[in-house]
Amino acid sequence: MKKQKISRQNPLTTVTLFSKVLAACLFIAFPFAGFFIGMQYQQMLSIVQQQSIEQFGKSGIKGVVVSLTCNGVSNASTTICTTNFYPGFISIQKQGSLDYQIVQADGLGNFTVYLDPGTYIVSPLQKNTSLIAGSKREIVVKKGEISLVTVEYRVK
Repeated sequence: MKKQKISRQNPLTTVTLFSKVLAACLFIAFPFAGFFIGMQYQQMLSIVQQQSIEQFGKSGIKGVVVSLTCNGVSNASTTICTTNFYPGFISIQKQGSLDYQIVQADGLGNFTVYLDPGTYIVSPLQKNTSLIAGSKREIVVKKGEISLVTVEYRVK
């Protein structure tokens, strides 16, 4: 006598018309839900940032980004450099924090960022291979004051 195998399908792993429709609906709905939640979160952050600015007054960093082209003369007395305004990218990170902000200067190299009081590390980002990013700078932002900074890139 032969034994017959009875095959039973697991109802949790069976692909049905309902599971296909459900997967398609979720595939379409989740990106829209994520976008909506992200927009709500951004609005909440904007409100918190505005309240922070109103509470502390306008504190932050204002500066200019420049590219320097030097003549390459290694004369001990004089090195001539030409300064051009540059719409570069700047990284601003609060000291002791992993959070950072990336800002791009406008066409004239100007940028302004409103920040809470504290110590920040301002550094140029390497986005263009023809320029060498300058060094990092430590800027102290005081309550109700705008700190000034010049961010430098050098032409290779």
